[in-house]
Amino acid sequence: MELAYGADHPALVEDRIACMQTVAGTGALYLGFQMIKKYHPVKFAKVYTPNVTWSLHHNIIAECGFEEKCFRYYNTVTKGIDMMGMLEDLEAMDDGQILLIQTSAQNPSGVDPTRE
Repeated sequence: MELAYGADHPALVEDRIACMQTVAGTGALYLGFQMIKKYHPVKFAKVYTPNVTWSLHHNIIAECGFEEKCFRYYNTVTKGIDMMGMLEDLEAMDDGQILLIQTSAQNPSGVDPTRE
């Protein structure tokens, strides 16, 4: 965790971060969703995914017992991020739910957000 966050990161110093080793991203999502379901069974019910996401995400979310909702992400006309649509959809999300967003090498669109 020190490598990822830096030894002096407040969340690490205050013991607010947990980590686990998994088999690839698919394994990480499955285990993460299972942990959320076990330790917060009432609080979380929905997983919000980009309007284009890896097809296996749908299976993992359903297998773990969550409802999947989509938010706008990929603009097929510009072949880029639909930033205005995404921000509108994220603002309208139900509070306290799960947001699944891949910020690097977004699968399958290949369109990544930038700092701008």
